Amino acid sequence: MDNNSLSLQKIIYMPPKVKIPEQQNLIKKKYQPPKEIKLEHQEFLLYLGMKLQKLRNNESISALAKKVGISRNAYSQMEQGKVYFNLFNLMLVLTYHKKSASDFFREDEPL
Repeated sequence: MDNNSLSLQKIIYMPPKVKIPEQQNLIKKKYQPPKEIKLEHQEFLLYLGMKLQKLRNNESISALAKKVGISRNAYSQMEQGKVYFNLFNLMLVLTYHKKSASDFFREDEPL
């Protein structure tokens, strides 16, 4: 090979793009406002919120949310019964408090 063809190969060659695992998880989610709470669900969500508030005791919402790994706003809305929160977030909170889901949902436990 002469020098001209060698330099042409250097210009044309492009290494394959490698996806870094951290970059694969950075998919931006489009904001979706919370769904409106149906009247027939409000009482139940408020009940769950009161049980969460009792579990939190005197700890601040900010401190608890940070330890659990969810946003302060998400946790606050869970306690206020303002959102249909996901089960994963509830399980994070219950795990932090070392409480099983069956214990949490037990009806005979007073507020």
